Amino acid sequence: MTIRQVLSKIGRIIYSIIGLTAFGVFVAFPFLNNSINHLFAQIAWYLSTAFMIIHSIFRKDRNENANLISFIGDRSFLLIIILMTSALVINYYDTNYDWYWAIFILVGIGIPNTAINLMVFSNKTMKPTNEQLKIGYSNLSKIIIYWWIIDLLFISSVKEWVSSIFIFGGLAMLMVFYNLTFSFLSDKKRNKVFLLQDFIVGIGITIYLIYMIPDEKIQMIVLTIISAVYGGMITLIGIAWTIKENNKSIRLNHINQIKPLFYPIKYSNVNHMNNSTIQVWFVPNIEKRTGDHQIIGAFKNSDKSEFIIDRLVIDDVDYLPESVSVVEKGKITEVLIFAESYTESSHEALLYIYDVEGNKYKYIVTYEHNISVNEILKIQEVVTNE
Repeated sequence: MTIRQVLSKIGRIIYSIIGLTAFGVFVAFPFLNNSINHLFAQIAWYLSTAFMIIHSIFRKDRNENANLISFIGDRSFLLIIILMTSALVINYYDTNYDWYWAIFILVGIGIPNTAINLMVFSNKTMKPTNEQLKIGYSNLSKIIIYWWIIDLLFISSVKEWVSSIFIFGGLAMLMVFYNLTFSFLSDKKRNKVFLLQDFIVGIGITIYLIYMIPDEKIQMIVLTIISAVYGGMITLIGIAWTIKENNKSIRLNHINQIKPLFYPIKYSNVNHMNNSTIQVWFVPNIEKRTGDHQIIGAFKNSDKSEFIIDRLVIDDVDYLPESVSVVEKGKITEVLIFAESYTESSHEALLYIYDVEGNKYKYIVTYEHNISVNEILKIQEVVTNE
């Protein structure tokens, strides 16, 4: 080991000792106001905090591929700074700043910090589309504004600012019941935990605002009005929800009526001279189209509805219908492809089709290899969210 390596190792050890000492001072000294000299504690804490900030900025061990908890933890140092600074100010200085203000500031900065970090982590791991990003940023803004209003209501309550209580309490109630109404009436699904959170927060704020009214007679009048509003809103939501579910049921029934129904048949039973038989040739979606044709098998469409063939996927290669793509009612369809080589290793294909209204369906087509042709054994729908 060279002298430089020895010195480097000693330097890292010294740096680690300084770092551990600074961290201990940073975390412990704000709460030791009754045990140590105030001036010494403040000087030591400010120096350790400066060291921690510099270390946080220039650290090289940050893992960009960390899991969610580590990712957020690495980016939450500001919140720890606020918490420790608040403890130091409250315990060492004569000021009106107290833990209520500390909680207010911590929530006010912590909510957007955590929400933005969650959004950044989600964008890195899920690779959303531009439309998903737009929706995500919109939801992020709503969440931050919602919790800022709750935070303002909190500080108004503990400081007994009556006018502010009613202003921010009213805004919070509007947002809560907008979220609840939107969740019940919208087709978009919402997490049940958030629904329960909104309901509990809404009820709690309502009770608190009524309790804050100084006149008992006015309290009773407001309570009667609020009860009527709650009852009417719940009734309207119930009616609208019933209508929505009925419309959804009607829509599903209609889709089921036009949904294609087809099944495999033995290729040897196909009458190629019959007008009820069509051939669908699939060609690879590539510039170079060489090779020979290959028979996959045959299937028959029922008399239920016609459909449109979108593509066939074999071994991750897209094969597009060359000419005929519409399968009429009662028609037998021969499936043939142009392939670079005989796909003897494959026994499955993915078939994508559309119904007459453009609804997309996906099927797994299972086939086997014979000496001369392939026989389709099974056609099974794949339920997806596409």
